[in-house]
Amino acid sequence: MWTWCVKRWTAIYDSMRLRLLLGIFLLLGLWGSVHAAAPADTLPVAVFSEDFRTFAYADGARTTAWWDRRGGRLTLRPADAAPRRRHPLLAAAPAGGMLVVWTEDRGSGPFLWAQQLDAHGNRLWDDDLPLFSWAGDRWSSGLQDRAVALAAMGSDAWLLVWSDDDGVWAYRHDLAAATTIGQIMQLATTPNTDVQARCNATHCVVVWQEAGLSQVRTFDNALRLLGSGQWPGSTWATWAADGTVWLLWPQDSDYEAQRWLPTLEAAAVPALRFANDGSSVVDIAAEGEALLVLTLQPTRLWQLAPTASPQVLATYADAVTGRVLSGHDAGVVLLQTAADDSLWLWLYRPQTRGRLLRLGLPGWEVRLGDAAMTSDAALAVVWLEADKLLVRRWLPGGWSSWRHEVSPAYTPAGEAMLEGLGHSLEVNQPSQAVTSLRLEADVSLLGGSVQFFVSNQGAKQWQPITPGTEIVFDRPGTRLRWYARLRRAANGAAPEIRQLSLHYHYQHVSYWPRQLTEARRP
Repeated sequence: MWTWCVKRWTAIYDSMRLRLLLGIFLLLGLWGSVHAAAPADTLPVAVFSEDFRTFAYADGARTTAWWDRRGGRLTLRPADAAPRRRHPLLAAAPAGGMLVVWTEDRGSGPFLWAQQLDAHGNRLWDDDLPLFSWAGDRWSSGLQDRAVALAAMGSDAWLLVWSDDDGVWAYRHDLAAATTIGQIMQLATTPNTDVQARCNATHCVVVWQEAGLSQVRTFDNALRLLGSGQWPGSTWATWAADGTVWLLWPQDSDYEAQRWLPTLEAAAVPALRFANDGSSVVDIAAEGEALLVLTLQPTRLWQLAPTASPQVLATYADAVTGRVLSGHDAGVVLLQTAADDSLWLWLYRPQTRGRLLRLGLPGWEVRLGDAAMTSDAALAVVWLEADKLLVRRWLPGGWSSWRHEVSPAYTPAGEAMLEGLGHSLEVNQPSQAVTSLRLEADVSLLGGSVQFFVSNQGAKQWQPITPGTEIVFDRPGTRLRWYARLRRAANGAAPEIRQLSLHYHYQHVSYWPRQLTEARRP
């Protein structure tokens, strides 16, 4: 009897709960239909204003105009001399950002320059940062020229190593120092040689080439020397997850790989070997207990593991240079092919097929620069097309979030760009489904022109709009953006936008957090 009563009351409770839920859903549906049918003049109104003094809502990846934070304006930069950019490098920075370093002839001669980008591609330094002058004029047409190396030292500093006419140099740049330049350290007097720099959270290893051998140095994060040694031939270095450093070098007719302590004392693990069949190593990366080795002629990706024979993971088309990276449960191979002078990116994950994504265009003097895994598990790549310095990011799912020109103000000939774009990120709350808006702007044309576009669907389905007018969207949307196209006057004067505001009507909607929907975007 007792059991029957319990079952009966349980059935009644479940039935009442189901009816209550159905009633709630019915009420929500009636509220939504009434709310959606409300006329525009009864919908709530919000205002977004932009004064161009911060990057809070700037989409730097799509912006080619000058978002001048100091001047509080959106305009176009003045012309500069032909830059002749080369040696592009990239390293991870906090919050998904990155530091980009390159060499160019801006001013009196070759100089090392830097710019810090956030995860959206915005330039965090208002002006490119001049680091150090370059002794001599090393300019190699060889695609494997490694005159400069850059590595992130944990999350608060970067290590820059380069070799010019006066020797091999190292410089530690602290994130807290912003644009303040510190002291450099000379590592050797060997001129114009190839260099490498790899760091983990606590240590760095630096390698440079000398006649028939490689010099290897290890340092702590304050650049205090920990270990010193030399290895035969061209030696490659990278850090393993356990804090040991992998070194790979040619040994007789083989390649030998060994892990070492930060003091360059041998770790208690066996050395690994694979046959040297005439191919040349171009890069290495650690992956768990294994070592990935990228070779050219032929172009292959090897895996060396303590418990298995050397294995070829993939074979590619003939390439002239390349990079291999591993991190965040993903592996990446970057190649510059010989056949069409293009860059190819191969993304692979364990037990899955790779994806080929093309970078660069044939005939544009494409040169592979550098790549790094960012702190938010994305992949960032830097390369050159003629004198254009380009950066691109891939999110963990494999699709590209943006492609951005680091110094977009000039043409390869050094002439001022005739036009540029200023793009915003989403400026509304994700619970606001925008139905209509009016745009107001403080614009000085100076003989040029400015066109405005808006969308409530993100960076697509753009609609032109004239300041002072209102438009009604075809359907509500929760991703309100704007962009402006600025074009110079015939005399070279650049228009300016000093302030912009969007006055928009919206409906309240439920939403998933954007970080979840972004991750699922195809």
